[in-house]
This record gives sequence, structure tokens and C-alpha cells, in this order.
Amino acid sequence: MTVHAIIKLGLIGLLLSGCAAHSTIAPTVLKKGESTKMVTLSAETVAPVITWRWGVTENSDFGFHVGFPVYGTGLDYSVALTRGEHGGGDIFNVGAFLMPNANIDVTYYKVGTWYSKKKNAVLMNPYYGWRFMIIPRGLNGNSSARFGFLFGLAFPKHFGLELGYFHDFIDGNYWYKHTIIPSEKNPLTGVSLRFSFYGDIHLATP
Repeated sequence: MTVHAIIKLGLIGLLLSGCAAHSTIAPTVLKKGESTKMVTLSAETVAPVITWRWGVTENSDFGFHVGFPVYGTGLDYSVALTRGEHGGGDIFNVGAFLMPNANIDVTYYKVGTWYSKKKNAVLMNPYYGWRFMIIPRGLNGNSSARFGFLFGLAFPKHFGLELGYFHDFIDGNYWYKHTIIPSEKNPLTGVSLRFSFYGDIHLATP
């Protein structure tokens, strides 16, 4: 494959990444003084998105996302409504992201833990959640309000996989047949497929 062909495929990929972006959360909300970094590959943004998270209080953390060229760049805030004995629990998250279909998300997560007494460690965090998503003004100048379900598996300090779909129940059947680009009303815009790599959790030095 020639360099010219690779560049053309890359540009097509960026055009097709007209979907909305979403938060990459820590499976357990960070505490004050803790920080971590994650890298997410997704069908929505095509290019990787790097996320830095910092604990703000004992029950909340803040995320800053940077995408290429700006796709997936945004901010989010998580609050731990409950915490399990070994992490996880109920998490409320709100985020806003820059995309061709720039969006605001409100998500409620239920995060479980698979804990090994033998290894004294959490092996996996299965989770699911409900998300309400707003696109104030999309590719074609219209707005979209979506609601849907997501589920995922997170392996702490390693990687995680998440799949979700969020449908426009008001007029989501309106399909732009003249383009393959996922516009604000296109059902493809509601598809979310994400693969994340988790870094270690660091404590701030006194």
C-alpha cells in the first residue's frame, strides 16, 4: 500500500468518525491524591484518546481527555455514590466532548468486583450502565437526544472492553441515505465500541 493510499484511508477514517465520544472512567473512582493515565481505542474516534484522571475528593475524580486531531477531547467528572469492599460500586458520571457530533453525556454505572482471596487482588470489574446523551448541534445542524445501555469488563492495571448503544427515541429513524457519515440522527452514531489500556494508580508525593 502506498503512502498516498494510507493518507486517503486515514482521512476517510476521520470523516467516518462522526460519532459521539464518551468517558473513560476508572473502574473504582479515585480518591484525593491519586492519579492515573489511560489510553482508549474506539470505533467513535478512530485515533487513540489519552485520558488523565485525578482524585478530587475521597469520593470523586476528574478526567481530562485528549484526542487527535481533537476528536474525543473533553472533560468528565465521576462521583462514587457507593463503594464496594474491594472497589467498584455505583458511579455517576457527566462529561462533554469535542467531535463532529459534539456531545454531553450523563451516565450511571453499576460496577462489580471479582476478588481473589488467594491473590489478594481484584481480578476483574464487570459493569453495566445507562447513559443519556445530548448532541446540541450535529453534522447536519440538528440536535439529538439519546438514551441507552452499556456494559463492559475491566481488568485493573491492564485493559478493558466496553460496548453500548444509545438510541434517539424522538426521531432516530431519520436516516441520511445520501451519506455514510454518521450524522446526529444516524443510528450508527449511537454505537459505542471501546478498548482501553489502564495505567497504574499513583499517589501524590507529600
